Amino acid sequence: MLLFRGKIDEAFKEISIAVDLDPISQGILKDKGIFHYYMKQYDEAIKTALTTLELDPGFVPVHRLLSLVYTGKGMYEDAIRENKRWGQLTGNTVKTDVALAHILASAGQKDKARKLIEDTGIENMLSSNDYRGVAIVYAALEEKETTLEWLEKSYQKHEESLCSIGIDPKFDFIRSEPQFKALIKKIGLYN
Repeated sequence: MLLFRGKIDEAFKEISIAVDLDPISQGILKDKGIFHYYMKQYDEAIKTALTTLELDPGFVPVHRLLSLVYTGKGMYEDAIRENKRWGQLTGNTVKTDVALAHILASAGQKDKARKLIEDTGIENMLSSNDYRGVAIVYAALEEKETTLEWLEKSYQKHEESLCSIGIDPKFDFIRSEPQFKALIKKIGLYN
């Protein structure tokens, strides 16, 4: 929560202590990788993710982390591969299709991304944390109003993943928008 509230130094200190106390915990290592991802320290995030996979090749969440990091680095084929692996391991095609739409939009394949979100009827299949995921797709498509609409839907659904929007680099392009700032305040991320 320190990270999501913008207390970066404190958050890094705490996650580092956690890793020191339990250096083989896949969950803690993955969380440290997420920290690096949010700070755009992509190479460190990859290193942490790969260390996690060495400890447990079957640890599913790390494939999602790698998908995000590779997308951030512009390594879209690798991102798609990791997203596909994440989908195979979770069996959740809705979440992985939403994530794939984000990768495609980030890669400049905007028509494919839009088609995947809009033409498949995916909106009728959404569940927990998927609304923020759709907002991420529209953020990659650089559609401010639609991104903000989906973030508001996420807020209405009380999605816990909404806590990361204050630091998530995928929302950098709308960070200065009054509606985005109001949402951050409404969520209570910053005092």
